[in-house]
Amino acid sequence: SSGTRTLTYLWNTGATTPSITVNPQISTNYVVTVTNSNGCSSTDSVTVYLPIAFAGSNQTICRGGSAQLNANLFNAPNSIASLIYSWTPLNGLSNSNVSNPVVTPSSTTVYTVTITDPQSNCSFTSSVAVLVLPTPQVNLGSNFDTAPGNNVSLSASISNQLAGITYSWSLIGTNNGNLVAGTGPNASFTAGNFTTTTSQEIVLTATNSNGCSGSDTLTITIDPSLG
Repeated sequence: SSGTRTLTYLWNTGATTPSITVNPQISTNYVVTVTNSNGCSSTDSVTVYLPIAFAGSNQTICRGGSAQLNANLFNAPNSIASLIYSWTPLNGLSNSNVSNPVVTPSSTTVYTVTITDPQSNCSFTSSVAVLVLPTPQVNLGSNFDTAPGNNVSLSASISNQLAGITYSWSLIGTNNGNLVAGTGPNASFTAGNFTTTTSQEIVLTATNSNGCSGSDTLTITIDPSLG
């Protein structure tokens, strides 16, 4: 007679019940084999995913610089069509709803991203720190006029200094005089002997021990009427 056939279950965990409760620590594939009293069997499987959000490695920038973040969701099923991103805080963020925003924080900031799967409505979070190093602030003072052949002293004020700061002086464009670098943020400039008014731009770049640089430009007008 055709009575109710007995079914047996065997999971790859060793369980023998029709349903099991699992608590995996990583994404895991579970396989069950069902066998009837005639010895016929069928196998099926299901994967329990444990996605992990990763906001990227911590980054270091100089003050005034920028960094690009890059969030990913690992161990997620391939069937997820699109993910929703939300970054906080908003300080210095180019766009809070993309995976890879550009950030320009004015001070060290920890950014947190929440990645949401719109199908399951599950959300995953991760954080990344952007360390902002001090950048020298260079001030060469106001532009000024001088007579041809004059020798003038130049001195800059520097803020946000660190030990080991170095200085680099340079002329922009045509050399309309002679620039001699001195000690620290000091230099001297001897104007060329011109009969018509001309000008010279001078740049001082200060670089600290972290490799962060700041600069300022000074314009000296060489005016024959002052001679």
